Amino acid sequence: MRLRPALAALSATALLGLAACGGSSDDDATPSAGGSSAAQTSSSSAEDGGDTDAQAASFCTESQTTLDGFDDQLDAAGPEGLAPILSQVVDALDALDAPAAVAGDLQTLRDAYDQLGQVASANDLTTPEGQQAFQDAYAEIQPQAQPAEDAVEAWTDANCPDDDAAPTS
Repeated sequence: MRLRPALAALSATALLGLAACGGSSDDDATPSAGGSSAAQTSSSSAEDGGDTDAQAASFCTESQTTLDGFDDQLDAAGPEGLAPILSQVVDALDALDAPAAVAGDLQTLRDAYDQLGQVASANDLTTPEGQQAFQDAYAEIQPQAQPAEDAVEAWTDANCPDDDAAPTS
């Protein structure tokens, strides 16, 4: 799993999983699983941040290894398990050594997951009120997180090999 799909899956799973448990499913319950036109905010490439091909390859491998499986964990967790997994995601993002071209964007995403984790910890997500608090927090965070996610997507598309594009037979 590449970094971009991992982050998108984490976003989608965290919110859609919560929405499936009850509570309202506003238009903000469809996070960044699909691409958006905000990719123009990212002009990142290897030369922009002075990142070498070796640094990019190392980051791609490290992020894939570090983030692989979180989407499945979030899918299986349910509302009561969301906060601990979001905390693990934050720890995993903290452990990554991001190239300069995406370090700020990755920090923005890390902070967004941290804020969502704090809201999940502070609320009973099995109740409509807790779910609403989580969805409200997401709606507040999303305008900053979406451009960062789009920038990370553009960078990974340009710098990380696409394992998903390989033929399976």
